[in-house]
Amino acid sequence: MDAIGYLETTGLPSAIVAADKMLKTAAIGLTGLENTKGGGWVTVGIHGDVAAVSVAIEVGQQIVGDAYVSSVVLGNPAPGVR
Repeated sequence: MDAIGYLETTGLPSAIVAADKMLKTAAIGLTGLENTKGGGWVTVGIHGDVAAVSVAIEVGQQIVGDAYVSSVVLGNPAPGVR
């Protein structure tokens, strides 16, 4: 694993659609879906090489449209960061 990425959306349906599209677009793995505290936001966690994670996050942003909240890609994360 060279990178991890997180995409935060409004609502579970948007997160599921984003995760599905991201997994079909790039060679990545799904770390999980997690409800955040308040606001109805859901975080989608992915892992893979830096290029694949970056592409997947971009695709996820585009597919959720207005439900997009935030995202981040961490290349070569420190041990224990996940």
